[in-house]
Amino acid sequence: MEIRYKKGDPLDVVLFVIMMFIFAISFLVYLYFTTQTSAALSQSTLNNSATAPGIQALADLGTRGASEGFLFFMGAMILGMMVTSFFVREHPIFVIIYVLMLIGTLFLAGFLGNAYVALTANPPLDVLAAASPVIDVIMRHIMTIACVFGVISMIISLAKIFSPSGNQI
Repeated sequence: MEIRYKKGDPLDVVLFVIMMFIFAISFLVYLYFTTQTSAALSQSTLNNSATAPGIQALADLGTRGASEGFLFFMGAMILGMMVTSFFVREHPIFVIIYVLMLIGTLFLAGFLGNAYVALTANPPLDVLAAASPVIDVIMRHIMTIACVFGVISMIISLAKIFSPSGNQI
């Protein structure tokens, strides 16, 4: 099977939603371990005043790094989705397939958004979700984000003008 000519397709939005959920959970786990490690180091009997700023820097890096890293990955995935959808050469009749895939993606985004909310309602993770509001806001609105970027991707991939010979104008 040759996949040399495979570029963007309607599954890009599905992969975007699934990867955002995986990244959100991964960054919350990273944030949990960072806060637990810095708390254990600060309460250690080996702690002295010389290492206290380093321990606080570790906690700050975990909180700031998780939010900024999640936002970077989201931006990179959206940019990649838009670039690959520009290279798709599809006939506009396939808009039905794109719409059906987008509806399925919105159902999936609803389930994954609710799973994220249920997961962050637990006591160890609710404080961490409040500490990283970027991840929390994006995952609570993942359905809207997937709809907006899915429609933009669909418009980019289907709204190109082709000449009768098949070349893009």
